[in-house]
Amino acid sequence: IADLLADGMPKSTRELATASGAHPAALQRLLRTLTCAQIVTEVQQDHFILTPLRTCLQTTVSYSTIRTGQTAFDTQFGMSFFEYQQKYKPDFCTTYNACMNASSRHVEVAKTYTTGFANAHHVLDVGGGLGGLLHILLKQYPHLRGTLYDLPHVVADAQPFKENNNGRYALISGNIFESVPSGADIYILSHVLMDHDDEKARIILRNCRRAMSGTTTTCLLIVEIMLNNTNASSNQTGHLSDLTMLVLTGGQHRSEKEFQALVESENFFVRACISLPTVDTIIECLPV
Repeated sequence: IADLLADGMPKSTRELATASGAHPAALQRLLRTLTCAQIVTEVQQDHFILTPLRTCLQTTVSYSTIRTGQTAFDTQFGMSFFEYQQKYKPDFCTTYNACMNASSRHVEVAKTYTTGFANAHHVLDVGGGLGGLLHILLKQYPHLRGTLYDLPHVVADAQPFKENNNGRYALISGNIFESVPSGADIYILSHVLMDHDDEKARIILRNCRRAMSGTTTTCLLIVEIMLNNTNASSNQTGHLSDLTMLVLTGGQHRSEKEFQALVESENFFVRACISLPTVDTIIECLPV
């Protein structure tokens, strides 16, 4: 890429992808991140030039990912990142779930979406880990019932969080790629879709939509980092994390337009995007 930009002329992602044989979408994500690192500059929309820091560019494991669009971790280890951790490093899974459970975004979600939670009766956290978000919601909104839905081994570790909620907290184990329980007013996907590419994300959204069939008062809250496509340097954390997702899990962070296209493909529409004091955004989606 550095060689192709060496003449100092701005080039688009598609031009660079064609000339280098790279996967266009993966290359675009790399270029966004290199913009954050001030190695390239986006001089106009999707057109890039090199900065004096271009010597930092090196061929790494992510190079094969940019070439093919395939997840480097899967290629290297023959299984997904999460499958590997569960099989060989169970302590990592415990630590990972604990970190996700303690995230400050849970408090901000509960404080920000007050009208929605105040008017709801039943919240279902899809892929909710150890249930940290639900625990905070049930403390702040005493009228709410909450259901945690995740894989069996995760739900088993969430048992302690079920206590002291007067029967308002339910645990259901299952696979979000197969089905999602019905019966809730609000469905939440917090830091779930970012672990998956669009194809897998659509399956999750499709199962959520099926669970909401026949109701007119339900909504889906997606809590994720939202990328700013027009100014990559304004969201450095998001773009650096996006490149990590590309290499490790095959997932991705998305812009507002990308979220809109994704949810609309599974019969939702975006009613509102609510920025949180953290790096996250609440994307409020209603069924069509």
